[in-house]
Amino acid sequence: ATYERAGEIEVGSFVTGEPSDAELERRRNWK
Repeated sequence: ATYERAGEIEVGSFVTGEPSDAELERRRNWK
């Protein structure tokens, strides 16, 4: 998986700082 590609939101969102609603919930569960 290439983190540099902005097209890959599934993985890129984690690095770009624009996580989807689903990822936001995951982050809350992690912390």
